[in-house]
Order: sequence, then C-alpha cells, then structure tokens
Amino acid sequence: MDSSLVRGTMLKLRIVSDQGRSLAERSSAIFSVEGGTIGRSADNDWVLPDPLRYVSAHHARVQFREGHFYLQDVSTNGVYVNDDMEPLAKHGAGGYRLADGDVLRMGEYHIVAALEARPAQDEAGAAVPTSIHALHTLGRHEPDIGASLDLDALLVPANQAGSILPVNAYGQSVDSGRVRALNPKARAERAPEVPLLDGAGAQSLGRQMARLAEAVGREPKIGVSAFALEDARAGLDAFCRGAGVEPERLPGDAQVRLLHLAGRLFREALVGFKDLERTRTDTRNRHRIEFPPREPDDPRPSLANSMVEELIVELLVQHEGRRLDSVQWLREAVTEAKLHETATAQAMRAALVEFLGRLDPAELEARFERAARRGNARSADKAQYWELFATFYRNLIEMPADHLPHTFVEAFAAAYRESSKKPPS
Repeated sequence: MDSSLVRGTMLKLRIVSDQGRSLAERSSAIFSVEGGTIGRSADNDWVLPDPLRYVSAHHARVQFREGHFYLQDVSTNGVYVNDDMEPLAKHGAGGYRLADGDVLRMGEYHIVAALEARPAQDEAGAAVPTSIHALHTLGRHEPDIGASLDLDALLVPANQAGSILPVNAYGQSVDSGRVRALNPKARAERAPEVPLLDGAGAQSLGRQMARLAEAVGREPKIGVSAFALEDARAGLDAFCRGAGVEPERLPGDAQVRLLHLAGRLFREALVGFKDLERTRTDTRNRHRIEFPPREPDDPRPSLANSMVEELIVELLVQHEGRRLDSVQWLREAVTEAKLHETATAQAMRAALVEFLGRLDPAELEARFERAARRGNARSADKAQYWELFATFYRNLIEMPADHLPHTFVEAFAAAYRESSKKPPS
C-alpha cells in the first residue's frame, strides 16, 4: 500500500445508541494507524462510562496491521459485531478486520465504524493525531462530524418534509435536512451561504464539509429507515397486548429502550427458573428421591440442560413454528416450582412427626420389653432401660457428615413422593 495513504488512514467510531446524547463531543473518537484502547477506565484512549459495568475497564483494542484496522476483544462480557450472536473473542485472538459501516456492540453501547483513507498531502502539512491522548497533547479535540457548523444556515429548511420523520436503525431521529442534502434538486433550489474564510480556516471548513458529505452517503449502510421508529412503536404495542397493559401508560419517546428492558426482564425470569430447577434437583439428590428421567425425544426446552440464551431462542422459534406453546410451557414451569415447594414443606413435617414418634415413651417401653424377651431375660429395670435407650438413640441419629439421620431421610423421601402426586393448591 502507498505509504502516503497509510499515513492518511483514519478510523472513526461513533456512538449511535442513546448514550451518545449525554456524551456529546465524547460520543465519537478517531484512531490513527497507531491504534488505541477502549473501555470504562480513564486510562483508555476512548472512555465509555458504564456504572452497570457491562463495559470492562479495558474492553477492546484497536490495531492497524497490513493496511487495515483490526478490533481485538479483551473484555469480560464480549464485543459483538453486526448481527453475530457470539463474542468476538471466540473467533480467535487475531481480532476482527473492520469494514466501513460495521456496527459494534460493547455492553449497551452501539457503535458504528467509518473508515477514511486520503493522501497525506491533502492534509496541508497538518499534524495527524495518533490517538485520543495525542489530541489532548495537541490542545485540540476532534468534534463529531459537522458539530461546529450551523446546519440551519447550510441546509434546506425542514418545512417541506413529510409527516414521518426519518430515523436510523436504532429509532433515533435523523436530521431531515441532512437527508435532503443528498437530493440534487434541493441543492439547486437554495445554495448554502458559506462564510467567507481564507487560509487555514477555509481548508479546515472544506475538510469538515467533505467528511460530512461522506458520512451522509454512508448512512444507508447502517440501516437507516424512515419506518424504523414506527416499527418500534408497533413492537411495543404488540408487547403491551401480550402483557395486558395499555400502551398509553408507557413513555411514548422510549420505545426501543422499553423493548430492550422487556428482553432483559424475560432473561432474568428464565435465570430465576433455572436457579429454582437447580435447587429442586439438589433437594431430590440429597434425600435420594428418584423420579422418571426425561424422555430423550421430548421436544420441550429443558431448564436443567439449556443455557439461558438457548432457552430464549427455543421458546420463541418453536412457538412461532407452532411446535410448542411457550406460554403453556412457562405455566408448567411455575406449576412444577409450586409443587416442589408444597411437597418439601409437607415432607419436612411428615418426616419430623415420624422421627419424633420413635421417641414416644410408650413406644420405647414396648421396644425394650421385646428386646428383653428376645434375650431370655426378665423385664428390664430402669438402669437397663437407660442403657437400651442410649443404644437406640445412637442408632436413631446415625447419619453421614453434613446430612440428616437415615430414618429422617427415608420418611422425607416417602412423604415427598406422595405429595408430588397431588396438584398444588
């Protein structure tokens, strides 16, 4: 590759999710061929604040090799590219070769990559920052594309736009003036009034305008759709119908965030059901309670043997394909959890009554009399009763370490099996 092109190659990463609004100028970062790091910690070249710690202290590393930018995943929770459901780290340690328009997911951040390659002589001798730290050293910060421009003066007014505002793939509003800037007819109707500048100011403005035009031309690659916001609204309405609530009771400007929250709530519910299943299995194993094994050809998702991600996909896909009633599956999972809770309580009571019944004085006297007759001895006196009781008690409470007496376990298991046959009240 031409060395001048390499020196002029830049990678721009821009946040397109909701966090970009609060970060303002820090919602984008430019990396030169020297690369840099991304993460939650303040020592990164690009800092992504995250109080929930989905973003690692050092989450990703940008590298430039053989004329291309690569993104390396060094995080705990993973970096996801485009529609890939597996973290980048699972595809090898060499990193991912970035392409123009790639969408990166780091925690709850959605980031779009843009590549710029231009000859070094076009920079008019300007120093090229090699990292975010270098920008601070030079005493200048690279703002977002067009941030310093008066767009109202440069672009056509929006009073001729339709009633539906264009949005990007994440449900965020796209300035309609920027979209009309692509229309040659709109440009011919009104020429932008550009301030008269000369020298370095004119060159800087020219570069910013060129980059603005390139960025607008790249927007379709990240899925800009005039109906994306309406799709999110329809999705939220469908969710509300399924949940039995009125859509009007929810914030009207947070459709995408609410759908994201619904997904998180669904995931947490399944995590809880898996924990309950694990507890139920431990209780049965501890008390040696055997149940018929699961049929190998049972098409229903298994709480015990499936990851949460697999459960979500199976429940949605099988229900859509009419191979499973996912709502009924969830009801059965709740019923089994209630049945286990009821059976455990009833079995604990029955086992305790059985255990204490063995200490009944009348029962003990009859037991000791039978023991004396088997030994061809006269009726036992009080001293012999006490000796027999001591032996009986040692046998009664004999148990493995960190467990319960054998007689208690047997009584518990029998009562649990009996209670499990009854439907929960």
